[in-house]
Amino acid sequence: MDKIIFFDTTLRDGEQAPGCQMNENEKVAIARQLQRLGVDVIEAGFPASSNGEFRAVSRIAEEIGADKESPTICALARALESDVKKAYEALKNAKNPRIHYFISTSPLHMEKKLRKTPEEVITQAVRIGKYIRETLGIKDIEFSAEDATRSHEDFLCKIFEKVIEACSRDGTEKITINIPDTVGFSYPDKFVGLINYIRKNTKNIDRAILSVHCHNDRGLAVANTLEAVRKAGVKQVEVTVNGIGERAGNASLEQIVGNFMLFGYEHNINTKLIKETSELVSRIVDIEIQPNTPIVGKNAFSHQSGIHQDGMLKDAKCYEIFNPYEFGCSTNLSIGARSGKRGFMQRIKNMGLNLTKEEVDRTIKRFMNICDSKKNIDDVDILIAINGKEVKEYYRFIKYFPKITNRGFKVEVVLNEERSIKKYCGIGNGLIDAAINAVKKSIKTEGLEIKNYLSKSKVPGSDATAYTYLEISKGKYIIKSSANHTDTITSAILAFIDCANRAKYFDDFFKRRK
Repeated sequence: MDKIIFFDTTLRDGEQAPGCQMNENEKVAIARQLQRLGVDVIEAGFPASSNGEFRAVSRIAEEIGADKESPTICALARALESDVKKAYEALKNAKNPRIHYFISTSPLHMEKKLRKTPEEVITQAVRIGKYIRETLGIKDIEFSAEDATRSHEDFLCKIFEKVIEACSRDGTEKITINIPDTVGFSYPDKFVGLINYIRKNTKNIDRAILSVHCHNDRGLAVANTLEAVRKAGVKQVEVTVNGIGERAGNASLEQIVGNFMLFGYEHNINTKLIKETSELVSRIVDIEIQPNTPIVGKNAFSHQSGIHQDGMLKDAKCYEIFNPYEFGCSTNLSIGARSGKRGFMQRIKNMGLNLTKEEVDRTIKRFMNICDSKKNIDDVDILIAINGKEVKEYYRFIKYFPKITNRGFKVEVVLNEERSIKKYCGIGNGLIDAAINAVKKSIKTEGLEIKNYLSKSKVPGSDATAYTYLEISKGKYIIKSSANHTDTITSAILAFIDCANRAKYFDDFFKRRK
């Protein structure tokens, strides 16, 4: 079985999604991570679209694509001489450059967007293909028929045949024919039928590598891509990290890789770097990964149901079809309202606690009452259930004073520490960072590290309430808190102080147990 070629377009199509704009340094950072991941082709951008895009593609070509062993660095262009020339100039320092050019082929696009006849479209596609091969001397060319799934089958066969002939005369050139489902119009059976029709009725198709680029408008991008490989002999898949892209996005790299593992397809992706790559892209484009996202979501390998936890403790394969460690993830037996006794007892054991049967029964009853009253359950809630006592206010917030100095942002926080008023001053990259740094100075508990911070508006509008969610690690334990306030900084301080109070409760509990 041939290896499947992974063509990643996170930096081009992914960035076209609203809010996903990346600066030059961010693009280079992602390209470097894609290289580590083992992506075969990195579509670095669309150089003709802006000067900034041209510079980013040029840097990626020079810094990521400078060696013969480097991935192929690809640039997108319309079927225009000016576009492909820009792409060529941006790729000049890449050892393995590819120009990917496209033109619309559906009747709707040709008539309404291009205002060209089908013959004019073929003539333009052939002329630009020859220009790339003969004038620019590029040996690796990709051609896309935009809106292919709404195009006439016979017209696709005709234009592909002409383009292959124009781009691959003597057999030394590499030509990839891409069949995009540009607007997520197709479904697996129809898409496979189209590709197989093209394979059967395009005379020289065996000289080309077949590729697909599927959009997710109907939630079928991954399914269409997989079936194109499985049933239509496609050798290249075009994907993005986290499935970002125009409108509803593209086929997700991580989901395609996960399915290929089950089907046994070979590829060059280092699967253990998938979670790391997903989180990097999520941070850079500032789009949170939904908890229920396959493979990389926070809940993808989490189990809370008592029945599921019992099965997991006996054999993880009962409820995990993947080994999460293969993707750089890990299993989480989450304790909550639906947890069974066995999962709860396992967590108690992991915390180093030994309880009598009477304590266990009493603790589980209390714990379930806690779960019914709050969403974010953590290890401190288990201790509260054992102890039967709520968290004390070791630290209580009174007020804060923001300042902006030559050294940056500065915040003075006033706290009540067990009936004693104290002031602490912190400096940070912003007011929230400075405020938290100030509160940290008051905390006597060691080893606290912020693992997850989320701040958002509860409702739209300038008078919205700010919501802050925090996860703080204390060694191998996680402490969670949230707070609401009309002031964003106050909301963050309250959430952090609540975490600090819970951490102090944690320390006091284990001191008493010794």
